[in-house]
Amino acid sequence: MPLQIISAREGRKLSLNQLAERTDSTKSILRKIELGIICPTIATIRKIANGPIQSGAIF
Repeated sequence: MPLQIISAREGRKLSLNQLAERTDSTKSILRKIELGIICPTIATIRKIANGPIQSGAIF
C-alpha cells in the first residue's frame, strides 16, 4: 500500500502537507505510512480513502 498512496497523492498533485491537512493527520505519520515504516490505522485509511484520494487508487 505505501507506493499506492505516494503515486495516488502525486497523481492528484497533492503535497504531503495538503494530504495531512485534508485528512486531519500529521505530515510525519503520513510520510511514515508512505515509506512503509508504520501501518496505518483503519481510521487513517478511511480518512485517506474517503478524502482526497479515492479508495480505488490505493487498493
